Amino acid sequence: MSISLYEFLRGPLLSAVFILTVVLHIYRIFQFFNATTRLPDKRTKIRQAKNFLQRLRTSMRSIPTGIHEIRIGFHNTIFGMNPVAVWTTAVYHLVIFLALFFVEGHNVLLDISWGMSLPSLPEKFMNILTIIMLGISIFYLIRRILVRKFHFPVIVKDYMAIIITAGPFATGLIAYQQWFDYHVVIICHMLSGMLFFLMLTFTKMGHLIFFVFGRFYLDGELNLAKGRRVWKPDFQIKELPTPSASNGDDVDTGYILNMLDQKKTQMKVMMTFCSRCSNCAESCFMYANTGDPSFIPAHKVFNSIGKLYRKKGNVSRQELREMADIVWNKCVLCERCYCPVGIKIPDMIAHARAICRSQGVYKIYE
Repeated sequence: MSISLYEFLRGPLLSAVFILTVVLHIYRIFQFFNATTRLPDKRTKIRQAKNFLQRLRTSMRSIPTGIHEIRIGFHNTIFGMNPVAVWTTAVYHLVIFLALFFVEGHNVLLDISWGMSLPSLPEKFMNILTIIMLGISIFYLIRRILVRKFHFPVIVKDYMAIIITAGPFATGLIAYQQWFDYHVVIICHMLSGMLFFLMLTFTKMGHLIFFVFGRFYLDGELNLAKGRRVWKPDFQIKELPTPSASNGDDVDTGYILNMLDQKKTQMKVMMTFCSRCSNCAESCFMYANTGDPSFIPAHKVFNSIGKLYRKKGNVSRQELREMADIVWNKCVLCERCYCPVGIKIPDMIAHARAICRSQGVYKIYE
């Protein structure tokens, strides 16, 4: 008995992609918890409750002052400094979420394939959201082409990520309007949707998952919750040997690779999940004062520790000097870098400094 391409996509291939996506996300979650450790919590529950009640009483006595502080705090966050980027990003991700779970066609497919379904949004409403989503995608593409602060060494991947994300929405809209051959369009829609699912685990789009763990589980002043986990080294280094070329023209690449491997999991996770949205730009006072994209925290990371990881430590002394200029002269490690995803940018800059210093390359203060 022959099986049609549509039946194959709807049945075996869809199930395989779904299972693979779930397994890979479980692996990513396991990787995160394996690469982090829980901070010791010395405060008892009773003490926490007393502190909460004390803060509540204090805040009730000074509501006007509290409102004023909230307004100032909000203005100093990315929501206040770059509202257009934040709200377009929020709508962008919200539409993706709604499309995955609450589109009538998707629920019909779920019911046919697995005998389950979720509540569905009205088709016309979802059609409007799809047009908004495609409009934001076009805005993202134009912005990456024209605005300097979105130019990264891996910009081709960024273009592909935007196009692949927009693919299911574009084909879904065409299918809804019944333009062209419906059978061909619906097959393209299913294939583009599966490609998007796979991209969630293999590309920077994984930040959709990492966001939850990075912003709620990791310890950090700017996170959305008081996380109790911190990154841990992949292995403990008791004492590294003295670099063989600390003052010469050569670089001890083996030594650098050893240092890279010490935090390989943390750095790999962060480099993978950075969405290169450049929303960290306004949190850097050096960028705010100059407008120079080279001061953007994400740019500093990709041109220093990111370059070391991409080249696996095979860099020249001149390249190390260029990195040293970035991580010392263009960063003061004030730790005010604000990443919407929750990436610890100061950790990455500090590690780049340590590697440069290990090769005798560092800033000399007069």
